[in-house]
Amino acid sequence: MIEVAEIEKRRGRLQSLWAPCHAQMDEAEALSDGDIQVNVRKAAPGGVAGAKHVPPTAYHVVSAAAGAILTENVVVTMPPRKQTEKEQQRSDKLEKFAMAVLRRVDKLLPLPLLYMANQMAMLYGLCVIKSPLWNPEAPDKPQDKADIEAWELQRMADFPIITRLLDPRTVVFDLGTYPPRYVIEQGYRSAEEVKDLYGITLKEDTQGQVSWTEYWDKDEVVYIAGGREVKRLENNGHFLPYIFVFTPFGHYPYSL
Repeated sequence: MIEVAEIEKRRGRLQSLWAPCHAQMDEAEALSDGDIQVNVRKAAPGGVAGAKHVPPTAYHVVSAAAGAILTENVVVTMPPRKQTEKEQQRSDKLEKFAMAVLRRVDKLLPLPLLYMANQMAMLYGLCVIKSPLWNPEAPDKPQDKADIEAWELQRMADFPIITRLLDPRTVVFDLGTYPPRYVIEQGYRSAEEVKDLYGITLKEDTQGQVSWTEYWDKDEVVYIAGGREVKRLENNGHFLPYIFVFTPFGHYPYSL
């Protein structure tokens, strides 16, 4: 069982390791937003020389229209295990099931998963998908047979799988091995939400938030809020629910 102090130690070390990469991701984001002077200001003493470049309206109109075009088309292929009619029918059913799951996942996201993953990988050099996660709001199967029908109807509305795209600057892992042995996700959550979920009152910042860290390895999951452990779970699946999509140019993002 890993201690919170060890998690914080690893997080600090990995933050330093990833810092040059994250800095270049910040620059890439600024350039994508049209700030072509970002490198000029960075090189200037104090980083204040050079005004931010504001592209003309026509640039934003064309960029917005081009960015809204969905060119990706997901196709799932599952070859049969054997060249028999029975196995072919099995593969056809699995393909339909996988496509139905992907379409349902897309409906729960602002934009199709593949489209957002592609855009994020091209911009930052790395896309992080967190999935599959069990939807905590999905109802459990009732014991009373009289409630089964209502449960099945509700289950059709509450999809049990959650998929999230994360800002790659909020996730760090040890580059010594791949796939990673553990992953640390860091960010902020509402102090009120943490109190409601875990019954702990923490000192919040001016925006009512507290720091939030998730540690995942193949054996356990640890949630840390405001530097305090709020929940520890056994990782029953014994896998890390993080998918790392690297830039399509065949190398690690930026200066890693």
